[in-house]
Amino acid sequence: MPVFWYHQALTVLLRIVASYWFFSQMICVLIVAPWLNVSGTYKEVFADPPLNPTWFTFFQVWSAWSNNGMRCVIWQSCGVRALR
Repeated sequence: MPVFWYHQALTVLLRIVASYWFFSQMICVLIVAPWLNVSGTYKEVFADPPLNPTWFTFFQVWSAWSNNGMRCVIWQSCGVRALR
């Protein structure tokens, strides 16, 4: 088998994995962000200090999928008490 086929297969695999990584996160954001904006369940959490629920959703989803572990940092830096 020529080396060209390996390169082509790896290129296709790279595109599949990158697309899966990006679109799976976007689907989560597109589901959670509208719900968080419409429901009044967590309005008091985003009121003080004023946080944008949409950007908060982006941050949480990307941190969770990328395994950044930034969830605790934003709660502590904003002075928001953890939900019980």
